[in-house]
Amino acid sequence: MKNPKSFEEGMARLQELLDRLASPDTPLEEAISLYTETAVLAEYCTSALDKARLKMQTIDERIAALAQPQEGSEEP
Repeated sequence: MKNPKSFEEGMARLQELLDRLASPDTPLEEAISLYTETAVLAEYCTSALDKARLKMQTIDERIAALAQPQEGSEEP
């Protein structure tokens, strides 16, 4: 089980696994293996989203800091 190359790839694989898990034709042993891979992928995708959220927060903070008047500067 390797990590996907991107968030989108991980989500696509996660959807495939969930579809197979939902099938009544999936044998129990295979379902357990699929469930394990699903848990790993869910953790990977959650981590990728958290990292993206932090990057966006940093950008927002920089923009907000630029929008505030600097000390000692006069506002029009």
